Amino acid sequence: VSVANLTTVSRSALELKSGGTMDTAQLVSFGGGFFGDFTILDQPADFTNLESLSSAEVRITGLTQPFPKLSNIDDSSWYLDGGATVTLDAVQQYAYTSIDNSDRYFRADGVGSVLSLPNLSTISIINDFSNELFVQALNGGLVSIGDSSSAATSTSGAIRFIADGGGSNLSSRVEVPKLESYEGYQNGTAPGFYAQRGGHVSVANLTTVSRSALELKSGGTMDTAQLVSFGGGFFGDFTILDQPAD
Repeated sequence: VSVANLTTVSRSALELKSGGTMDTAQLVSFGGGFFGDFTILDQPADFTNLESLSSAEVRITGLTQPFPKLSNIDDSSWYLDGGATVTLDAVQQYAYTSIDNSDRYFRADGVGSVLSLPNLSTISIINDFSNELFVQALNGGLVSIGDSSSAATSTSGAIRFIADGGGSNLSSRVEVPKLESYEGYQNGTAPGFYAQRGGHVSVANLTTVSRSALELKSGGTMDTAQLVSFGGGFFGDFTILDQPAD
């Protein structure tokens, strides 16, 4: 697709797969809108100048995809699999503000799949009954949030941190190393921390949790020795199965 002067796209999809190409180096802003898929398969594309990728379902499979200037990913979901690797150095905040009865996802699925947001310092989620952010490391994947010195020490809202190694008990990690406190928002589900089957939730500085759930089962682990206060609130399960935690 030859669109060498196209810089701005809204309420649209973009799919590059099976050897397909498009002029993308000049793109500055892409807004997916409802069901706006942004799919990159098989080979990386050039997004050197892309600064905003909002309200999209971003799906990247089996490749390392750079986004050197991308700073706005508000209202977007990110799905990585097949060993895909994405590092979003320029993203410092994430806002999920659309009331659309649809959850959002930061997901790395499969061995070698890595989604890293090292400078993410603020997550803002609208308090609505149907809106939730799922941070998921599955089947050997890794999701890392805020591992730089600028990362936030607290966050709130309906977020589920999930590490699940799957049937093969593969090492799967959700890492939020700077997080010191978390307050959930209970919207009919159970935000909080979940690890099972080889999954590990790395939150070594987390001391205070409120309005949240914690579930460790079937070989799942989490940094817990440093916890001082846990308040479940409505739907706040605190479940430990199979092995003791510290």
